[in-house]
Amino acid sequence: MVDVICPHCEEELELGDGASGDFECPLCEGEFEWGVLESDSEDHSFFNLNQYSIKKKIEIRLGKHYEMIDSNDRVIAYAWKRPFKLKEEIMITSDPEYQDCLISIKQTNIADAWGEFVFTTPEGSRIGSAKRKLLKSVVQEIWEVNDASGETIGEMRDDWAGKDLFKKAKANSNKLFSGVGAPSFSIRVDGEEPVTLTEKHSRLLLVNIPSRSTLDHQIIAAVAMTAFTIAPVQSE
Repeated sequence: MVDVICPHCEEELELGDGASGDFECPLCEGEFEWGVLESDSEDHSFFNLNQYSIKKKIEIRLGKHYEMIDSNDRVIAYAWKRPFKLKEEIMITSDPEYQDCLISIKQTNIADAWGEFVFTTPEGSRIGSAKRKLLKSVVQEIWEVNDASGETIGEMRDDWAGKDLFKKAKANSNKLFSGVGAPSFSIRVDGEEPVTLTEKHSRLLLVNIPSRSTLDHQIIAAVAMTAFTIAPVQSE
């Protein structure tokens, strides 16, 4: 079985593996299409970009909604954070109805301090994960980044830690209006230039991936979404 989201009432539904075509939601009776557009999530154009932004949309619909925007201001992917969940769930998709999933992000533990966030493909194959290093994060926010086999390949850290704390606090409180000096985070792999995640304001995160980075772009996108929607970067 596969879990899908009704684009009308946004309730979770179950469809059989390999199901495709037109369906009617048994809860709201709204019609929707599923499985017609076949795509390889790993080959999606979104994962070929070295620079993009993640923008939080202001919408009345349940949950938090996001757009991935390329350097030409074109929306190339979407994301949605499921509301009212003790264990956080996020979905990155190729469509605004959140039906064509590219990456699923699910928390394994209720407490953010201990919970690992696992990234999987639509078929359920593990891509990687991120987990907050609780004790080290007392001084500097640090998350370990793991590959599909669970091996640690890098870490995400707060680049502001331990320096100019007053300026950092001021930027956090005013960044929505000023857009200046907002805190930045980086994903670091030994021997490589870091991937940077920088907030322009509380609704826009800039992602910059060095051209020689060996990190899987799917993992980068999932880590960026986890940071922006759940833990260290967001300070709404």
